[in-house]
Amino acid sequence: MRWFALLLLVPLPAHAQCQLTGSLAQTQVRVQPRGGPAFSVDLVDHPAVARFSTTGRARVVSRGALRFTASAEPRRVAIALAGPTRIGPILLRPGTPVLEHETRPGAMFVTLRLVDGEVPGVTLSATLPCRSLGLGATAEPPSEPPAGVVERGTLLSARRRLSVHAFAASPGSIRLDIHGEPLRFAELGRRDGWVHIRRDFFSGSTLDGWVREDHVRVVDDAEIRGVLMGTGAGTAGMCGHGSSHHYTGPATLRRRALVSERREGAAWATARADTPVFVDFAWGDDWVQLERLPGMRSREACTNILTHAWVRRSDVIVPGHEARE
Repeated sequence: MRWFALLLLVPLPAHAQCQLTGSLAQTQVRVQPRGGPAFSVDLVDHPAVARFSTTGRARVVSRGALRFTASAEPRRVAIALAGPTRIGPILLRPGTPVLEHETRPGAMFVTLRLVDGEVPGVTLSATLPCRSLGLGATAEPPSEPPAGVVERGTLLSARRRLSVHAFAASPGSIRLDIHGEPLRFAELGRRDGWVHIRRDFFSGSTLDGWVREDHVRVVDDAEIRGVLMGTGAGTAGMCGHGSSHHYTGPATLRRRALVSERREGAAWATARADTPVFVDFAWGDDWVQLERLPGMRSREACTNILTHAWVRRSDVIVPGHEARE
């Protein structure tokens, strides 16, 4: 197994905060109702805005079915590139995941990974403006190599550290630290002691730049291939409950309904619009427990039951059952 690291520093913009939009992949947030106890909930594929500052927790504003604010540990909020991003000789695909990030004024210092099959591949550290970043993964790697990918190469790295320039002898470079096996490249040309190299990563990113001739060596032609590895998401088992005097099933949460952390408890969210949900309540009860809200999971064992989401019975519509009460 091998690991490569690149380092590039870019001048910092001068704004105080970083605001990112997108979809929270899977993030634990902390909700603090006014006048009630704080609690945690998982947001999964949840549309949101996250505001990062140079100190403290990130502020999360939900754009999902419920309107609420929460906080999160910045390092636990998944971030990715919002669009194609060129940093010197390397072009990064949209959705390239950020492994680590640190907020700076108007920007973030991030470490990104270019996946090449199961090999950890390349890590790239750079300071990027907030507009280059978004919440969650904005794009999946291609299921097949894109058109024009170079799949054969005749060069191997001859040193453990390469400086890759955008053009032959151009100022500025990215640093490639190679640990383990040498890295193979395709040769695209030579000029005045410089070699034009290319490496297509099967995540969809491309390294295309120039290195000094003595930093690489010629070897037999061979394939440059990676195995496309997708990611899978599992779902937790649903917990059954209810009885003959209970209703457990689909309903509609009314627009502007207040969601409380418990019966008669402090409200922490408002329904943004009429929303399909699942509910559980005893016939004749004034309070209903919400289930299976889009993009939300409980922190308890039964992830489908939101232990801190209660609404008034008058705020839900149960099709075909209203006459029963």
